[in-house]
Amino acid sequence: LDVPELKGKKIVTPLCGGNIDITVLGRVIERGLAADRRLVRFAVTVSDRPGGLAAMIGTISGVGASVWDITHERAWMQTSVDQVVNTVVCEVTGPEHEKELKAALEDKGYPLLWDLGDKIPGFDEAPKAIKFNGYRA
Repeated sequence: LDVPELKGKKIVTPLCGGNIDITVLGRVIERGLAADRRLVRFAVTVSDRPGGLAAMIGTISGVGASVWDITHERAWMQTSVDQVVNTVVCEVTGPEHEKELKAALEDKGYPLLWDLGDKIPGFDEAPKAIKFNGYRA
């Protein structure tokens, strides 16, 4: 809006049931969390064997992060057929917690694409394949 008489003044817009839909409010909050680095999005390659996903989720929960969303991509993969790329959205407390989460996943040997923005793993690029010596969850 271009309202000359309001330039330089502090303006408050109340958000309430009368002027915002609850789903819109949820999207505003989500975007705010992402802008504050409290929501992070990354792609991680894991074993597509029993326990593979659970082990990765255990690493995430082990540092106190919360999984908001996860998707699995098998069809358009450039990795081995016994692996899956998961696109994960996690809630963290901020940038330092984000670094802790990333370090924990890297320490476990998970190939990562961090801070995806609008990239779609499998179409734009995918994390490298995991080199397994037998079964690894």
